[in-house]
Amino acid sequence: MLPTSAGPLLGRPVTISGLGIFLPDTVVTNDDLAAVLDTSDEWVRQRTGIRERRLADPGLSSSDLGIPAGRAALADAGLSPDDVGLVITASISPDQIMPATASRVAYELGCTGAGSFDVLAGCTGFVYALAMAAGAVSAGLHEHVLV
Repeated sequence: MLPTSAGPLLGRPVTISGLGIFLPDTVVTNDDLAAVLDTSDEWVRQRTGIRERRLADPGLSSSDLGIPAGRAALADAGLSPDDVGLVITASISPDQIMPATASRVAYELGCTGAGSFDVLAGCTGFVYALAMAAGAVSAGLHEHVLV
């Protein structure tokens, strides 16, 4: 049975306290795609807003992208790895199925006391991971979650 008002469902407030990104060096533009596919820059931009995307070099794994992004997010938030209670990665191309890519990211960042898991959900994976992180903080399970 659910409560009749939203009040009991609301937990602690949740905020995004830091952001971090990492982009591979190789840029693929819409014009690059148009050279090998039946498309154009205008067609792609009109429908998606995308102008370019980044391509990871062979041998570069999801964790290789997540580790520097995680470092940047921790620095932006002013947090140390010990402050993180949970690490969640979202990728359709994990390093491997098991152990979780998030485990390697957590280890390499020094979040050795943190739990970790992967979300494998394609384009919506980040949104799902963010929702899970917000739920964990709101419920009081963790003070800080790195996505």
